[in-house]
Amino acid sequence: MPGAQKNFIGREGFIWWIGVVEDRQDPEQLGRVRVRCFGWHTEDKELVPTNLLPWAHTVLPVNHPGAYTPKEGDMVMGFFMDGMSAQNPVVMGVIPGKPSKKPKYDQGFSDPRTNLSSAPKKPSDSAEAYPKGKYLKESTFNRLSRGKSQSTVIETRKKNRKSSIKSAGGVTWAEPNSSFAPIYPYNNAIETESGHVFELDDTPNNERIQLAHRNGSYIEIDKDGNRLERIQKDHYSITMGSDHVYISGKCSVTIDGDYNIRVGGNMNVEVAGQINMSAAKDIRIKGLDNYVESTGKTNIKSTGEANFASGKKLSLRGATAALQGSTVDIPAAQINMQSGSATMAAGTGLTGGSSATVASEAAAAANAAANTASTGGTGVAGAIDGVLSGVTSAVTAVAGAVTGAVAGAVSAVTGAVAGAVGAVTDAVGKTIDGITASVSGATQQLKGELDGAIKSLDSNSPLGQIQAKVTELETSINNKRGEILGLTGTEKGNVLGKIDQVIEKSAAKNITFDIDQDIKTEINKSKNIPQEVTVTGKRVYPKTETVTKTTTSELITADQTNALLAIAAANRRSSNTG
Repeated sequence: MPGAQKNFIGREGFIWWIGVVEDRQDPEQLGRVRVRCFGWHTEDKELVPTNLLPWAHTVLPVNHPGAYTPKEGDMVMGFFMDGMSAQNPVVMGVIPGKPSKKPKYDQGFSDPRTNLSSAPKKPSDSAEAYPKGKYLKESTFNRLSRGKSQSTVIETRKKNRKSSIKSAGGVTWAEPNSSFAPIYPYNNAIETESGHVFELDDTPNNERIQLAHRNGSYIEIDKDGNRLERIQKDHYSITMGSDHVYISGKCSVTIDGDYNIRVGGNMNVEVAGQINMSAAKDIRIKGLDNYVESTGKTNIKSTGEANFASGKKLSLRGATAALQGSTVDIPAAQINMQSGSATMAAGTGLTGGSSATVASEAAAAANAAANTASTGGTGVAGAIDGVLSGVTSAVTAVAGAVTGAVAGAVSAVTGAVAGAVGAVTDAVGKTIDGITASVSGATQQLKGELDGAIKSLDSNSPLGQIQAKVTELETSINNKRGEILGLTGTEKGNVLGKIDQVIEKSAAKNITFDIDQDIKTEINKSKNIPQEVTVTGKRVYPKTETVTKTTTSELITADQTNALLAIAAANRRSSNTG
């Protein structure tokens, strides 16, 4: 076309590359990564540091506005939008692999991170740079996609599984096992760095879906449509409209804590069979008006006392009313008993109050019997005097007993304090002796652990076994930091020397051995290693090269330092002008 440019993005030569991600902390939060490209960048980080690599954009699918950013150590491929200028890389995808050993992290084409304290990791993993030791010699595809459950949420589910859960009515049940049994390549699984999982498993005859949190909470739907759900902590469910639940089978609910229900309107419960309720303690029912209706019998039984109380009138009515007991007590009050036929009160004694009237077809005879059998009231004043006299005597006796008890207690406390002081003095002396022996024993144990680790590093054992032993020793040394730094003389030199041996032998096998910085400092002091001074010349990528000179504080002079700075400045000037 007339006036069209001859060279523009998409028309010039297509330059593609393969590289390794070294940084994903994009300050613009666009999902960009820094990639060291094979052939275009040297592995020497002194010449091309990670922080001077250009940012590479990542290509996203059209239906995914958020970046699933590659992580440090991932091998990626892409192209340069600006062709041979090679300043605008674009990542097109990640290339899976099978790393056989850990790289040299101080060189390029590897994960350069050193501070991993805030980096995401699975609950069962250690804080390591990629690739991690336990995943060496296996595919970088996540384990779930390959049908492996070790160090995944499936393994966490097995550990957390609840069994023998007791419910009411003699029902016992258990949390089902996961139906995880995928066949490669049918399980489409996404697993994040910290261990969250989303699976869409298309394995024939075992199709399933799972959404799981790293701590063990999950929702899983198996091939038959059964839904399994576990929540490791609290569960909140809020429905702003209506909620309808239909269960065609049984429902078992077990609650180890309290169960509270509040209903703003009416509550209706219909049961086709029996309602069986039992409580280890009280059952309390409270309402404005309470109604209990039975189309058959109504039975109320108590193995203890039974009390019926009413603030107003209490009515007991029946075709026949029977009140039975070895003794029937009716407190002092007016008693009116009416019956159309017969009223029976059976027992060995019937006592009443001030007056009683009975109206029935045999009113006269019953009234006479009640007056004859009624007693009480005449000896009340004498009884009260007796009770008051007894109370006075009891108070006097209690006062005397309290006075004696206080005096005895004071004497006992005085003796106990004196004994305790002596015991504490003796215990302090024994404790000091025990601490001395304990520190000596701990030092000998640590030396034994160090000797064992050195032998292991010198052996031809599998790398995974050696890594595990070194990691265990690393934890032991850091836990005993105070004891190690507290040693003096030859003993301290021996321990530090053995730790230094483990550090050197671990580095030779590409095993990370991260011990406390204070112990590292003591080792350097014992070896008389001087401090290092680094002088770096600034440069602009890719026109110039970084000039870095490192020397020791004991060997470098002020003139040498100025000379190094002058070299760096001269390199910058010559590169910029070129």
